[in-house]
Amino acid sequence: MSEEIINSFKTAEILGISQASIRNWLRHGYLQPVDREGKHFLRAEVLKLKADLSSGKIDRLRSRANKARAEKKFLPVEYLRDEKNLFQLSRLSEFINSEGIDVRMALLVLALNLFSRNGDLQKSELTEIILLRSQDFSRKAVYAELQKLWKEIPEEVKRLTSQEALDVIFKYPLPQERDVLGLIYQSLMREGRKASLGSYFTPPAIVDRMVRENFAPGQKVLDPCCGTGQFLLACADYLQEPEGLFGLDIDWIAVWIARINLLLKFPQDFSPNILVLNPLKDLARDQGEHGKFYGSFDLVITNPPWGAGLEKDVAVKLNAEFPGIISSESFAAFLLVSLELLRDGGRLSFVLPEAILNIRKYAALRKHLVENWRIRKIECLGKRFKNVFSSAIRLELEKAKPCAGQLVLIKRNGQEYQIAQQRFLNNKWYVFDVYLNEQDERILNKVYQVKHLTLKDNADWALGIVTGDNRKFLQAKPLEGYEPIYRGLDVTAFKLKKPSAYIRFEPELMQQVAPLERYRAKEKLIYKFISKRPVFAYDDRGSLTLNSANILIPKLDYPLKVILGLFNSSLYAFIYRKKFHTLKILRGDLEQLPLPLWDKEVLEQIASLVDQILQGNDRFPALDDYILDQFGFTSEEKKYIRFFVQAD
Repeated sequence: MSEEIINSFKTAEILGISQASIRNWLRHGYLQPVDREGKHFLRAEVLKLKADLSSGKIDRLRSRANKARAEKKFLPVEYLRDEKNLFQLSRLSEFINSEGIDVRMALLVLALNLFSRNGDLQKSELTEIILLRSQDFSRKAVYAELQKLWKEIPEEVKRLTSQEALDVIFKYPLPQERDVLGLIYQSLMREGRKASLGSYFTPPAIVDRMVRENFAPGQKVLDPCCGTGQFLLACADYLQEPEGLFGLDIDWIAVWIARINLLLKFPQDFSPNILVLNPLKDLARDQGEHGKFYGSFDLVITNPPWGAGLEKDVAVKLNAEFPGIISSESFAAFLLVSLELLRDGGRLSFVLPEAILNIRKYAALRKHLVENWRIRKIECLGKRFKNVFSSAIRLELEKAKPCAGQLVLIKRNGQEYQIAQQRFLNNKWYVFDVYLNEQDERILNKVYQVKHLTLKDNADWALGIVTGDNRKFLQAKPLEGYEPIYRGLDVTAFKLKKPSAYIRFEPELMQQVAPLERYRAKEKLIYKFISKRPVFAYDDRGSLTLNSANILIPKLDYPLKVILGLFNSSLYAFIYRKKFHTLKILRGDLEQLPLPLWDKEVLEQIASLVDQILQGNDRFPALDDYILDQFGFTSEEKKYIRFFVQAD
């Protein structure tokens, strides 16, 4: 049982997290897979991680554990327009929870509270208003919306809910917020439900900026994942009439709130264009009224679900519409479908996970975007969502073929610069290397213009050993018959540290073992798997490694110690971060690093400096400077490279 392998779905179930969290934890090294694809794990390791989380041993992750099944509720502070309102709204949310009031009933009475303030109600006492008689409302549309929710509340809930508690909600002094109902609904939703839906509301500052920079009165606008309508409300700030605002969502309560919000925003008696509808499943070009959505919108703007997967029938439908492009991620599907809903020249503005820029599984999607749409802007937003580990970006596209010399505006860390859209097509896997500004590109060009080799098809590689049960096979001290085995944490630049574990190596008992000759090679390089930058150590003792430390054995006429010096240098740390921007050291990325074909004397000097470092001499500054000099970098360029590496 201790060696049982489980898939990612079972792992998510045990840890109580979503599939998106599985991918994030892999990216940051908290989970170690037994396969390259990151889809299978050792049950024993997963159970140990769960125990560490439960005990508080891993404090940083504990707040995220069980997210997908959690009972925890919170008020989304990032969704407040004014944080001074936090206390007032938190008290209301806590009151609703403590009184055990049904969410639907609480939202209905809160809506009545809001409509009572703008003159829509003809009565002032809740005992009369709650009867929901049409003559008590100034607008038929308001009455109709309230009736919809009233009919969804079970009679038993209506009968047993405390009238006194409802009166408190009805008279509660609600603060001035654009979406009070959405805030309360968000706070009353279980955190696990939001994780499973992949739905987290967008901070108002981001919403306002996206609308301000893309929307103009008279446009027809769609939010295909509208939630409670925050993007539509931001557009409404510029409008006198609501007709051009459209929203779709699968959460019927969120749709109801969005409709109520627009009725609160506009005085007209109208039925909002917001529907309970899944655009991935329910839209088709030949489907009557909904078919008219295609090619009709001036702006599609949203923050789509990130972590939600696709239902089987939806995946089949979308694969037929977008063969070879669609992935299993809902946000990618929303992006593709939304582009089809734009008119020619229309714009799309999405908040998306940063992973879309460089993860290999989205290569076909990136290629499709680069070849068929104008990429107007990519803005790096950082980690902007509470309880969501992923960084976010803002992607803006125009429905038009890219023109020659098409430039993309990049915004990150307070900087703005433009890069050629065509550059993405030239990158492996069509990576959107937005972290390279003009100066970075000049530096990388200097490096790659030097005649060079690469490790592609020129090396043997090996993953570290997966024992199947580290507690069973590993010892903290050397016992008779045991030998050192190195983890990623034992790998430092140039040298291995004192081993933190020992093993009796019986490969037939292990879960996964590379060919023995890879571990026992006369010379090899061992590198950290989880790291921002390459960290390589030299080994000539035939040492074993665990799967957090992998192995490289060059198979080309190029000095191994020169590779060791290059890969540990500031310059190659800079290259790796700028080109790949990942927290894993991946073989496919290492195979793209250049091995310059310098004169024999230069290679011998680098190897000599590396030897001195291995002997314990502090020669890294000299080595680092020597490598930079070989590429002809100026003192300012050197300073720039080192400043980035030290600050990163």
